[in-house]
Amino acid sequence: MTENSKNLVSNSETQEPTSSEKNLEVMMEKLLQALNAVSPEIHTEGDSKESIQTENQLNSSDTTLVQRIEELYASNKSVSLIAEKLSEEYNRKITTDYVFSCIEKSVSSFEQLQNSHLKTVYPLICIDNCEYAHSSDRYGSIGYILYSIIGVTKSGMKECLGFWSCNKKKNQTFWNDLMTELRNRGVQDILVVLSEDTPELKRALKAMFPEALLFPSPGHQLLKISQCVNGLHVKDIIKSLKAAWLAESQQEGNELMDEFCKKWSNHYPLLTDYVSKSWTTNSTCLAFGDHILRQFLFNPSPAFKYSHVIKSAFLHKEIMPSSLAACKLAYLATYPLRKKWTVKITHWYYICQSLGKAFNNRFMLFE
Repeated sequence: MTENSKNLVSNSETQEPTSSEKNLEVMMEKLLQALNAVSPEIHTEGDSKESIQTENQLNSSDTTLVQRIEELYASNKSVSLIAEKLSEEYNRKITTDYVFSCIEKSVSSFEQLQNSHLKTVYPLICIDNCEYAHSSDRYGSIGYILYSIIGVTKSGMKECLGFWSCNKKKNQTFWNDLMTELRNRGVQDILVVLSEDTPELKRALKAMFPEALLFPSPGHQLLKISQCVNGLHVKDIIKSLKAAWLAESQQEGNELMDEFCKKWSNHYPLLTDYVSKSWTTNSTCLAFGDHILRQFLFNPSPAFKYSHVIKSAFLHKEIMPSSLAACKLAYLATYPLRKKWTVKITHWYYICQSLGKAFNNRFMLFE
């Protein structure tokens, strides 16, 4: 190769690009920027694979993951903390949007529960309450009560009827509206109502379900008793009260109650007055001859577990923004427990026979 040809090659290598080539490069850069703005995942090949993988995983119906999200949200965890924790547990990227969408779906089922059609007859319903603070712009915080109702069907299955919240000062109108709502949703008769004995509830039951038997919940009574006596005497007091409540006859129950009042009247006069006044309604349970039925009425374990879960969910919640938010929190907190309600109540075959004898035509097993 001659010196002239070498000089031509070196000049072509060092020659600067023309203006048309520069314009072409600028256009290509603008095109890439526009594509990245539309779909930012296509920066690199690794990022695109990761985004496709997470999208396929999030679209899959993973029921265990959804249940885990509901449990963490019910335990007062924020959406960002839930996403971080589950990303570490499942070794995959879980976004806050996905967590929020799962919570919205579960909350939408709460509205279906509140508006669902109910059974015509409930042999037993348990009404429990939980106090919480409601935020207010004027007065700071207002005391509210959250009520949850569990119903036992004719087949012995447990069923959640709903959650309601009301102001402490508006109890009478609340109970009237609640009983009217149960009637409109299909309930025609209730045999036994386990609840705290309040005059507002009595008046509402007489108006809508006049034949329903209101029985004071032993859980509320024992809780009040345990809070106002010495811890050393709690076991003896509860044991003697249960013996009177589960007596074989009315006469035996009255004798055991008299012994209880004589024994503890010197130590706790206010307690004995409260127990003797409530004995007039508690003794109505002795009309049920079956011991298994009376034992079930005094120890409804499904209602106790349910109320414990709700109260533990509200334990760290100082103020709720609204009554609807309180009902949704209780719904999410009890969701894992309600999923386990797939088995009949123990000894239900004997209990329903006793209910049929006690309430005659109101409880018909074979219709």
